[in-house]
Amino acid sequence: MSIRRKIVYAVSLLLICIVEGSPEDFLEHGVVYATVGQNLTLNCSVDDNELKVSQIQWEKTNNRKKEILVVHNPQFGTDGKLKSSFAPLQNKTSGQLYGATLSLYMLHMSDSGQYCCEIVTFPKGSIKDITNLSVDVQEEELSFTTVDAQLNYEIQIQCLKNMTGIMQSGMVLEWVVQGNGTEELIVTSNGTNKIDSNLPTYKGRYQLNSHYSLIVKSAKTVDHERVFICKIKSPYRHLKSSSRVKVFGQSTKPEIIFNYQYNNLHTLRMTGTCLIRNAFPKPKLTWYINGHLLQDKERGASIQSEVSRDVEGQYQVKTTLHLLINQSKGNQSLWCQSVFIHQNKTLQNQSETMIVLAYPDLSIEITQPTTFIKEGDDVQIQCKSSLPADQYVFWSSKNTSKIYSSKDGNLNLRQITRHQSDAYVCKPEWSNFDYFKERNITIPVLVNYIDIIQCDRSSPVEVEAYSHLQIKCFSHASESPEYMWIQNNYTVSNSSTLDFEKMTKEKTGIYKVIATIPGISLQSHAEIVVTLKKDGMTPSYSNSTTYPDVTQDTTNSTERSEETSRYTNTTSQTQETN
Repeated sequence: MSIRRKIVYAVSLLLICIVEGSPEDFLEHGVVYATVGQNLTLNCSVDDNELKVSQIQWEKTNNRKKEILVVHNPQFGTDGKLKSSFAPLQNKTSGQLYGATLSLYMLHMSDSGQYCCEIVTFPKGSIKDITNLSVDVQEEELSFTTVDAQLNYEIQIQCLKNMTGIMQSGMVLEWVVQGNGTEELIVTSNGTNKIDSNLPTYKGRYQLNSHYSLIVKSAKTVDHERVFICKIKSPYRHLKSSSRVKVFGQSTKPEIIFNYQYNNLHTLRMTGTCLIRNAFPKPKLTWYINGHLLQDKERGASIQSEVSRDVEGQYQVKTTLHLLINQSKGNQSLWCQSVFIHQNKTLQNQSETMIVLAYPDLSIEITQPTTFIKEGDDVQIQCKSSLPADQYVFWSSKNTSKIYSSKDGNLNLRQITRHQSDAYVCKPEWSNFDYFKERNITIPVLVNYIDIIQCDRSSPVEVEAYSHLQIKCFSHASESPEYMWIQNNYTVSNSSTLDFEKMTKEKTGIYKVIATIPGISLQSHAEIVVTLKKDGMTPSYSNSTTYPDVTQDTTNSTERSEETSRYTNTTSQTQETN
């Protein structure tokens, strides 16, 4: 028998408060905790020498079922079915009975319950002393380990090595997480069925595998320093193993972003930003140039750091490096590195190596209007270089010689015409520097236009009844236009020609022809009056009215209106974003 099982857990139950004149006095103590296999002695006595004890009785109540354990009377002796021992307590001098002890050996969980000692005295009557006993299985800690968990990766925490031999019928396994002095259940299993915790903090994050190991789907910063406890319970034995989680790592490598500024043609001022996201614990970012550690204020360097945390507790660290580079030394390699300590180990992660060019690559930006361009618009083309130039030179594919130069890189085309549709080239130039002399950028400029509609018949058009009528119209435009003929709000033709085999009275009236460039809503339209000669429908006109001959009109105006009693011809232009 182990030493632990030989421990006698003695509880002294002394009656400290007796109310005079009461037929029964109760004194209820708190809960007494014991473990399976222990020995326990309960004491019950009175300390008033004037009281005469005539009888002592011990009884047990469990699940509302009462059981008399032992009854002792000085005259009639002791009676009861007692598994443990009972011993009366007598005064050594007078031999007077004043109490009794109840000893329980090799406790079982079934011994839990309420134990009541009742002492019958004279003249106070009955006195009761109650003790609540809770017997549980002692928990054995088998192991305490530390588990490394990489941030945002799965964690597997083992319960015990040989779980197959341990998990038997009637045993229950629980995984709990410990924090802030409390334990919360996350997963439990009886060997066949698994029950997840309903707590929203843990639901869906944890599961058991076939070996009863706890799987944490994705390690978070909140898991750092948490203790996960595996408990295996049976009626006779409780086992547990604990694992403390240490979270570390970063989800991405450090990133570097460069920006160049030239003070002159021989000194380059470089600004570099190194950024690391989703890291834990907080890392330290360091810079290296040509393999050497770069400190703040060293070699003209200036380094500033910014640290922040997201809602999940992960760190974001950014350092900004300002550095003067002498171009005479040529290209140099630069990188940054994250360093943080985990389990007394130094962990490092290096960014990509960036080459700092003594003469960095040139980038040119050119902007143009976001909407479509039409005749008469003012157009501005803007050319920019990452290395500011002394001037920007423009030419076009139609005119390969220089057409314009400016210091700000702006080319303004006022009241642009269709003849200025072209591909325009921009080239930055430096007075004493031709390293980028072959670099330029081209942008196409398309000027949209549509002329007034011209037809082969003048309005009004008079035809014989039941004769063939054909009117052909066209319009010059930057793209092939689409045509549509409309009468009384109905479309009668979708071509440039209005064609009727036999003219009738019903077909007479005002016809409107519309020419449109699809996608940009640039259009021109004209109206033609059609009548029959023999039905008297020909309208009369005053001597001052003339009929325009549309086929002879070749003007390029953007809006025109020639008025007769029933005829107009106009060109309209509206803008839409491509």
